[in-house]
Amino acid sequence: DQNDTRLFLMSTGRSLRQGQGYFVDYWIFFPTVGYGLTNFLSLGGGISLFPFSSEQLFYFAPKMRLIHTDNFDLAGGVLFLGVLGGGEGSSGGLAYGVASIGSYVSSFTIGAGWGFAGGDFANKPALMLGAQHRLSAHAMLVSENWFHEDLEGAVLSFGVRLIGRRLTGDLALWYFTQVHANGFPFIPWLSLGINFGKR
Repeated sequence: DQNDTRLFLMSTGRSLRQGQGYFVDYWIFFPTVGYGLTNFLSLGGGISLFPFSSEQLFYFAPKMRLIHTDNFDLAGGVLFLGVLGGGEGSSGGLAYGVASIGSYVSSFTIGAGWGFAGGDFANKPALMLGAQHRLSAHAMLVSENWFHEDLEGAVLSFGVRLIGRRLTGDLALWYFTQVHANGFPFIPWLSLGINFGKR
């Protein structure tokens, strides 16, 4: 299931099958494509679409599934980020490992990622905890949460994924625990995706 291979931003331990793919557009400006080259190796990437800007963010994300059983998947990958026209020092990324435990109905995902830039890696990883739970064939609850000591708190999210035969849509809220605002404390999240290839 293409929808089980990703949370909102982060991948799960599950992998696209060979020939499966998706196109997802996050908030209009961040289109992303993912495709299963084999049952174990998938590639993702995209480029931002900021209007009236000569500098655009590009991203490239290979992912390798290392272990697969009925209720456990382990994968590793790298997210490369850069700025077109940004010059020296405008690239970096995240090397990560991620594991998913559970069934088609409910699963938990735990991951660790080490940021890097200029050939230097962070000493301590960021930790991610996520979960998915199917309410029906056409709706799934999703949560993705990040923790790092430099954040002095956490980045939390919770929302729903609406699933059609080919189309998917995510509606969620993100919350930064250390941001104290007088207004609405959440950041809304919206994405629209199209699954293609084998089912």
